[in-house]
Amino acid sequence: MTSFMHPEIHDDLVKAVLERKHYVEFSVHGLSHWQRVERNGLYLAERESGDKVVVSLFALFHDSQRINDFDDPNHGERGAALAKEFFEASYLPISKEQFDFLHEACCGHTEELFHENPTIKCSWDADRLDLTRIGVLP
Repeated sequence: MTSFMHPEIHDDLVKAVLERKHYVEFSVHGLSHWQRVERNGLYLAERESGDKVVVSLFALFHDSQRINDFDDPNHGERGAALAKEFFEASYLPISKEQFDFLHEACCGHTEELFHENPTIKCSWDADRLDLTRIGVLP
């Protein structure tokens, strides 16, 4: 299993999310993208005082429920709903406040442009820094 960098994001959690992922062959929104988003996010969180575990969880959940690599306007909300299932089952190592930030970050990551909260801002920027994989300069 290819793991995440943050020590709170265990391989069992990654595996459980992957088991719930919609199958899209060779997806540009798959595990390697999630790992790059986490790397970018941890770098930003270190400098901007973001919550590193929430940023890492955002990387894991934000695109986990995409049904395709193209137009999928509700994928962030579906990713947030999956995170909620895991949180309510006590499978996420975070508080209710941290979960609320994770939920908001997942729901808003494709439509919203800016957020005052440093954790949400780091999460969104981390995702956008990986847009070069599809030929878009952030």
